Amino acid sequence: MKQELADELITTFPDLYKNLRDHEFEFGDGWFLLIKDLSSQLISTSFFQNSLKDGKSPPSIIIIKEKFGHLCIAFDKQIDKEILDLVQKFSILSEKTCEHCGQPGTIREPLSRRKRIKTLCVLCSTEYNQHQ
Repeated sequence: MKQELADELITTFPDLYKNLRDHEFEFGDGWFLLIKDLSSQLISTSFFQNSLKDGKSPPSIIIIKEKFGHLCIAFDKQIDKEILDLVQKFSILSEKTCEHCGQPGTIREPLSRRKRIKTLCVLCSTEYNQHQ
């Protein structure tokens, strides 16, 4: 993801991304709005809000990346069912959203073994497979 988009997420949701490894969002720009929506919903959960209210550090994301075409997230501490359900919901949405442009997409196998499985739209898939 472009650095300015990553910076926007880190600035907008500092408690959520304070422990993010290397401040890296390991996926393409096409998932930016998806991640922004997920982040907004995560910080609105009762678990997150109650942690802040109780003076405790809320769970923060330490890894957020694409793996085998879908969104994978790891937290620095135990999370509750509400947060887990949100992460699962957005992981499913990521499998239908082009990682490069944000348009509807599907998980696609690359034509070359040197490339990775990605969720891409038809146009981005064609471009991805043409470039080595």
